[in-house]
Amino acid sequence: MYIARIAARGVSTVNVTIGSRLPAHATAIGKSLLAFQPKERLNEILFGTELQPYTAQTKTQILELQQELNEIRERGYVVSNEEFESGIHLIAAPIFDRDGAAIAAVNIAAPVATFTEEFIKQTVIPAVRNVANELSVFSGYRFTNSINC
Repeated sequence: MYIARIAARGVSTVNVTIGSRLPAHATAIGKSLLAFQPKERLNEILFGTELQPYTAQTKTQILELQQELNEIRERGYVVSNEEFESGIHLIAAPIFDRDGAAIAAVNIAAPVATFTEEFIKQTVIPAVRNVANELSVFSGYRFTNSINC
């Protein structure tokens, strides 16, 4: 569920408002939260949900999605390329509470034509992770490994 949003004109045709719910398997915020769920809860979610395609890039096979979630857990962020909406990059990182649970995520969306791969790697990912890390610390989380720092 979205609890805050700063919209930019012309970025997306999806009308996301406070309280909106979007499919976790097809969005960067959703994947950043799924990746850090306990295994039992993750399996309940994945096996209890129809993984509907939204674009040709949406992952709809459970094994493929599980592999991606493992990679997200290792690197600590998500880059979603046109999986929910064609022409849109989504980059997100989870926010952790004092117990280490992923309680929220921070996300940025931009048209594919706006963000080059190099710009995403050098500027956007570090910025998104920085904000997520600061909010995690504010929520009482203490980083104990280099994955999420």
